[in-house]
Amino acid sequence: MRNACRVPRKFAVTIACIALFCALPALAQETVLKVTETPPPAELAQAFRDTLDTKAVQILAGEKPIFEFWFRKDIPLTANPPAGQTALDAIKEVTFLGAVRVHETRKDFRKDDIEKGVYTLRLGIIPEDGNHLGTTPFPYMAVLVPAKYDTAMDAINDHDTLAKTSGKDTYDEHPNTLSMQPLKDADGEGEFPRLAVGGDDWKFLYLKLPAKTESGEAADLIFGLVYEGHGEI
Repeated sequence: MRNACRVPRKFAVTIACIALFCALPALAQETVLKVTETPPPAELAQAFRDTLDTKAVQILAGEKPIFEFWFRKDIPLTANPPAGQTALDAIKEVTFLGAVRVHETRKDFRKDDIEKGVYTLRLGIIPEDGNHLGTTPFPYMAVLVPAKYDTAMDAINDHDTLAKTSGKDTYDEHPNTLSMQPLKDADGEGEFPRLAVGGDDWKFLYLKLPAKTESGEAADLIFGLVYEGHGEI
């Protein structure tokens, strides 16, 4: 009786292989990019919604959305952005860049949790004070602020307020951030938006966004947003 339910070894191995083979599609979901006509989230204040493009940039794992971004129709610049590493210097810190819906808990550039929800995106600059030295080669950050705390364009007007407001709901009160990095000349060509891998296996969303200087001159703002990957900051 004790041997009546035993499965022969060769059949056990076959069953295990079939189970592993069936699980592979779930483990190997391809990350894809889609641009869809989708209104900005209702959770955002109307003042923000009015500035945003109605085209959403979606990053999906298979058919499951991870991030959904809306960017400004025109990002305000202090000057026409120069090429190369100084391009992001043309944006004033705390400038509203866009918004994002996070569809599931993710990790930010510090490996802190970004909880599911809707956030505004504002430009943050890592201070050169000796306390933020690490592996990120550039100081530019897209700071995620929960939409419920960011209710007006001028509600956040300095670095400290930006950091404090972003960190209100985080575990260690540190702001949630995604690294923004200028692109090399070769990466600045081709189709936008697109996904890429670079740096320390960082996963990028490459963007070319419409911008406008204080004098009204139109410009393109080209950079990469690290949506997956970490560094010490």
